[in-house]
Amino acid sequence: MPVVCFWVCLLLGAGFVTLVAVAGRYATPQGSLALRLYAGDETLRKVTLATAAGLWATAFIFFRPSPLRFGRVTRADGEAPTTTDLAGA
Repeated sequence: MPVVCFWVCLLLGAGFVTLVAVAGRYATPQGSLALRLYAGDETLRKVTLATAAGLWATAFIFFRPSPLRFGRVTRADGEAPTTTDLAGA
């Protein structure tokens, strides 16, 4: 389950960044209200990018899978963590 949460957070963050990136290019007066809103409101774009950064941080802090842990990781008792251990939990 942590791997699923990891990828969901990463993909949602990437979706938010993509939304901000394409909003200015594809917003037309007759187009989607969401694209027009993102194209015209700088504060909304900043908040959306901050949300994406928060989702990525959450993914890597709490849900990262064990292969992304660099170096040899051991717990305080000297044993290697199991695959069900969550980072930070």
